[in-house]
Amino acid sequence: GKSYSLTVMACFSTVEHVLNAQGPLPPALDFDGAELLACDVARLAEYMTRGGAKCETVTSLVLRRCQVGANSVGMRAAGITSASDAATIACDDATSAVRALAELLRTNTRLQVLDLWGCALTDDDIRMLCRGITGNTDSALRVLNLGYNSITTEGARVLADCCCKARSLCTLTLGSSRLPVRRIFEAGAKKNGELKLAGLSVGPLSAIVVGLLARRGGGLTSLDVSGNVLRKEGTN
Repeated sequence: GKSYSLTVMACFSTVEHVLNAQGPLPPALDFDGAELLACDVARLAEYMTRGGAKCETVTSLVLRRCQVGANSVGMRAAGITSASDAATIACDDATSAVRALAELLRTNTRLQVLDLWGCALTDDDIRMLCRGITGNTDSALRVLNLGYNSITTEGARVLADCCCKARSLCTLTLGSSRLPVRRIFEAGAKKNGELKLAGLSVGPLSAIVVGLLARRGGGLTSLDVSGNVLRKEGTN
């Protein structure tokens, strides 16, 4: 879901609306439905990284269904005569977009919410973003939405490692599950060893994150994952 509890959410349809805005930007920038291309996402992230006081007010960035990741390469081929040229351009754009977002995560100390739902992110993209998150000792990022992307078990393990290291990160959405990652990691020390995750739509990929966080945190004595869809992979 998108219950971010922020007071001002401004919807934009193009990057130019942000780049040409007068005065400080609103706390929440929402591009859901704009379906930005990767090159637009790269421009936006680079602008926010070097934007100075004008961008310091932004605490939430929503890029749902924008063409960010490497798996969006094929989406642009239809608009260019040469399929090979299209793939090359889209691949370069995707790399630039993910790299720019990673740099934003590495340097920004105010962003609290990043929504990348349905952005065609791959495991390699996730690895790059996680390096940005863990490389920022002053990160304020609390909510990270990575639902409906091209993430496999490898990417889930990378995310689990990131959640262990990123102390500000409280909620991670993977698949349809909103995982309280900080609560899972600290359950052994702060919740008397009891952890209740019943009915949170935890699937196989989310289960990997839960298992690794619980093991890394240590001290867990009771785990309730009833009412979820773990299947064999998640249970293992």
